[in-house]
Order: sequence, then C-alpha cells, then structure tokens
Amino acid sequence: MKTLAAATFALLSVAPPLLAQAPPPPPPLVVAPTPAPAAVQPAVVPGRSAELEVKIEKKVQELKRTLANEDDPVLTEPQNYAVTLTLRNPAELKGAVVEYRVYYTGSDVPESTAETRPLEKKEGVVPISSLSAGQSLAFETPFFDVPRSTSRKGYNFYPDGRKTRFRSELVGVWLRVRQGEKLLFEWVEPNSLKREGF
Repeated sequence: MKTLAAATFALLSVAPPLLAQAPPPPPPLVVAPTPAPAAVQPAVVPGRSAELEVKIEKKVQELKRTLANEDDPVLTEPQNYAVTLTLRNPAELKGAVVEYRVYYTGSDVPESTAETRPLEKKEGVVPISSLSAGQSLAFETPFFDVPRSTSRKGYNFYPDGRKTRFRSELVGVWLRVRQGEKLLFEWVEPNSLKREGF
C-alpha cells in the first residue's frame, strides 16, 4: 500500500500539471494605411508656347495732310505692333514681366549689300502684376518711322525717287516672359530673328 502511494506521489511530482495555462497569444499586427499622394499643383506657365497664346497685329498710323499741304507727298508713316498675350495655363501668373524687341529693316543701303544689312530694333518691358487663366494682357510696341513705298513689277518705288527690290518694313517681334531669372515663355516671329540674339 505504501509502495503504491509512493509511486503515485512520484508520478505526480514528475509529470507537468495537466491544468497549466497556455501562454497568451501575441498581439495582432497593425499595418498603418499608406498615405495618399499629395496633389500636384500645376506649374506656372511652363516654357511651352501652348500655355500662352500670342496675337500680333501690325498697325499703321495714318498721317492726314491739311488742305494747304495736300500736294506734299507723305514720305514716311509710323508703324508698330499691337501685342495680345492670353494665358491658357490653369495656374495664375504673378510677378512676371514681358520683354520684347521689335525689328525693322531699311532700304537706304545699296542693293548689293541689302541681304546683309543690319536690323534696327526697339525694345521694352511690360510688367504682369497678375494674370489668371483666360485673361489677356495687351500692349503696343514703340513706333518706327517707315518710308512709304509702292510695289510694282518686283520693285519698290519710294516718294523720294528711290527704286529697289528691298523694302523698308517692320520684320518681326521677339517676346520673352520672365519671372525673376527664370524664363517662362519665349516666342519669335519670324524664326530667322534668332540669329540676331536677344
């Protein structure tokens, strides 16, 4: 009897308790949601001509003589350009400037050198305080006093008696839009003016 009790006691002391509690499960893994990407704001007039629409119109100022001077020929007429810039980019344009150059070619040189004659130019700056999408900025360039001429059979005849194949005329405009040192937009017509440098 004592032997059975001793064996039972020994068995209970060696075997692990049947009612021992299991270790607690690990806490669930929490994954933070991925933040949505920040909205990308449109840049202010990237350097693409599609963002600014350019309209150029040559203007000729008519000079009318009084009756007392009707017989005096009008030798020259002031001409300039009317420029309209329309913003097509969705962002607002602030604190920028328009730099422009207007080019003119005269005919008071021999025809043999007319192809390489230098161009005269006038330049200026127009500030853009604020321009929203769809809005326009309009300005006029300075005038050139252009000699009047009549074209006939490939020649241009002038009131002072000159006859030449090369005509005195405005030849184009070069526009640049800057914001500080950053060039935002450039437009030149005709493209050949680029050889003149800005």
